[in-house]
Amino acid sequence: MPLEVVVPSRAESHDGLPRLDTTIAHNARVWDWWLGGKDNFEVDRVVGAHVQKLFPEIVAVARADREFLARVVRFLVDAGIRQFLDVGTGLPTADNTHSLAQTYAPESRVVYVDNDPLVLAHARALLTGGPEGATDYVDADVRDPDRILGAAAATLDFQKPVAVLMLGVLNFVPDDADALRSVRQLMDAVPVGSYLVVTHPTYELGGEANRQAMAYWNANAAPPIRARSGTAIRRLVEGLDILEPGLVSCSLWRTTPAASATAVPQYAVVAHKTSSRRSTPSARRSAVVGGDLLGCDDVTNPCVSQPAGPTMTGACEVEVKYRVGDLARLEAALAARGIVLSAPVVQDDQAYARVGWKYGQSKLGVPFVRLRTERGRCLLTVKTPVANEQSCVEHETEVADRDQMHAVVQQMGFYPTVRIRKTRRTAVVGPMSLCLDEVDGLGPFLEIERIIESGEAGEQVQAELHRFACTLMVPLVRTGGTYDSLIQAATSAEV
Repeated sequence: MPLEVVVPSRAESHDGLPRLDTTIAHNARVWDWWLGGKDNFEVDRVVGAHVQKLFPEIVAVARADREFLARVVRFLVDAGIRQFLDVGTGLPTADNTHSLAQTYAPESRVVYVDNDPLVLAHARALLTGGPEGATDYVDADVRDPDRILGAAAATLDFQKPVAVLMLGVLNFVPDDADALRSVRQLMDAVPVGSYLVVTHPTYELGGEANRQAMAYWNANAAPPIRARSGTAIRRLVEGLDILEPGLVSCSLWRTTPAASATAVPQYAVVAHKTSSRRSTPSARRSAVVGGDLLGCDDVTNPCVSQPAGPTMTGACEVEVKYRVGDLARLEAALAARGIVLSAPVVQDDQAYARVGWKYGQSKLGVPFVRLRTERGRCLLTVKTPVANEQSCVEHETEVADRDQMHAVVQQMGFYPTVRIRKTRRTAVVGPMSLCLDEVDGLGPFLEIERIIESGEAGEQVQAELHRFACTLMVPLVRTGGTYDSLIQAATSAEV
């Protein structure tokens, strides 16, 4: 039965704007109560207490979400971000986005977005920025990105990178298509170098008890809420580069070992916009089926300048690769620059070549396939070298069964060549991705990668990446080969 609480009814203000509705519990106020705040009513406390009885972890989730905000804002400021669009901010607490960002970088500019009357009232009274930066507030719904962007443009410069924060808000958008549209429209409006940050409740990560609590919430509070699986949340950030440690519990995202954090059933993901093209698995999948895997004849090459025409479905990734002579010295050089490497991830790759092609022959214009397993996921990648082995058009999609895909790839005219096993740590430096690999049988390597735009010359970008490597001032030996070529050469030399 829905909860019955006798409270004052909703009223309209003299100017027609809605006043607080205290006839029903509201998310922002209940969340405030879970965090120990005072901006809530009896109806919020009653509902909040019952939800907590059904799902005792909810208070830990609320606190972990706020602690994640503090860590991610510090990360973003360290990454050079000075503009923040915080969608679904909720009621102000001690550590808000603007207070955190402007503590680390006083010139930071922050725009909050919410449509709760109590949140708006507090925002007007409390959310003031420092003299060097700016803080503003937009009265809008997450499903109205046009209004959000139009109003936020008075404070934010959308020609410069922006961090779009969507913490605990997409769970109030029940339709997947609406949620995806909001995310994409916001991220399409910000430039390369921007970030998307999402937290979202889930029934995974031990959150099964949340089902009953959410059902109770949807009968007694507003707005309605839903959980999403990790797979569904990944779809919301398709086309962006997910940063390490990937999609994890918000309580485990880049926490220090000393914190001894335990996982709460609230996912967090931070993704980086490194290309102005949205290259989604669905688009990549159509490209693979449509021709790239079968010969690459009808796939546009984004590594070279193209005349006006259809949108490209592939992405062009260029890289430079180095043998590392002194791993400890390289790690120290990166740390001295404030470059923080992710936790290590084990990657297990199987490389494939087209039947008839052999090592020693040119790879240019020839499609190659890779099956990669990491963190329990399997990715199928098709790479076609263009300017050289380290400048490739790539298409990638996730597959459900590695063994079945292994058989399918061979049926399509490819044969397995080399198995590559490595441990990888990564970091993002501006538009570049750094990969510090320890490859079985080869030793440590440094890869520096970048997705390039149509019209950019791959070899010119490689020269820029090489110049960055030289500034590290550590022993590095550049190699023009890929890992499969290097392993095959080493194996042949042993024979």
